[in-house]
Amino acid sequence: MREILVCITFREFDGSINDTIQRKALDSLKAQTYQNFKLIVTNFKEKNTKNILDEYGFEYEFHQSDLEGFHMSWSELIINSFGHLKEKNNIIIWTNADNIFENNFIEEVVNNFVPLCSGTSWPMLYFNSIEDMEKGVTLKNHEMFPKKKNPYRGMFHMLINWIFPKDSIYSFDPNFWIPDVIFFDGDLFLNNKNKNDFVDHKMDGAYQGMAQSLMLAFFSNNPINLVYKSKINVIRNIRIDGEISWVDNPTLKKESIINTEIIRKFCEIRNIPKKLRIEWPFSKINQNKKYRLIGSVSDKIKFNIYLILWRIFNYWKIFSLTGSPFRFLNIKKYFNKILLTERKKI
Repeated sequence: MREILVCITFREFDGSINDTIQRKALDSLKAQTYQNFKLIVTNFKEKNTKNILDEYGFEYEFHQSDLEGFHMSWSELIINSFGHLKEKNNIIIWTNADNIFENNFIEEVVNNFVPLCSGTSWPMLYFNSIEDMEKGVTLKNHEMFPKKKNPYRGMFHMLINWIFPKDSIYSFDPNFWIPDVIFFDGDLFLNNKNKNDFVDHKMDGAYQGMAQSLMLAFFSNNPINLVYKSKINVIRNIRIDGEISWVDNPTLKKESIINTEIIRKFCEIRNIPKKLRIEWPFSKINQNKKYRLIGSVSDKIKFNIYLILWRIFNYWKIFSLTGSPFRFLNIKKYFNKILLTERKKI
């Protein structure tokens, strides 16, 4: 019977909307049908985390970070699990504190687990609030872009929305959204090379979300997707109460660009295929396609149609944003130019 190590960190439990969302996430863990799990909690500057975990009665290991100069470190969450690993005993789940699991999620991870595998459940269902989640009203792609030059307000996007069910997993652009939960066999990090490669590329502060797949799921040659077995709801707990995205915050943006370079170097030493890397314009779709879907034949057909239609849309999106057939035909060169411009700003 595998023990699950859930790597997680929290914002402050202070009565805010973030507090409420995090309690919803803890409720979903408490309701899991498979209960042989332990939280590996990394605490940064929060004061009330232990009290809340004791209130819920979770089994947990508490790691107080001494990180200075950054608001958090995604890498620390994973590194802190290494000391709890036992051979052929553990599955690690990395998650954010705004992910709401269906009750059978951990059970499905265990049921579909094979040695040295990794995986996720994706697409996830994203919501702007708990109220929207309860109503089943998902976040829309166009809400993530400014009104000017918004590619998700055109006829092509309307056609895709007409084809796919409203407020379903298929309504999310697979070349924009990325998995917020990754699970993997703990034995992958009992391998010294894997562990050293991860630790040597530690990231602090803001980071590209694609790192989650590149640096966790693709340590394995067998990443799987459980979306037709158990889904995950995500309530966006940022950009509320006046908080801005890291994209609009100069300090966080600088951190993200630095960490993007770390990921690029990691991909080089790990020989990650170029089509999966951050600089490749269709890397997110390519990453999501790399997960082997666990489901029926009809599930796999539907999912492939979903990826194909959204890939066509993204070809059109790049063309519409660049406004140049030449750049449309040389999209890799165009995206590399964007990255080079950003790196020069540091």
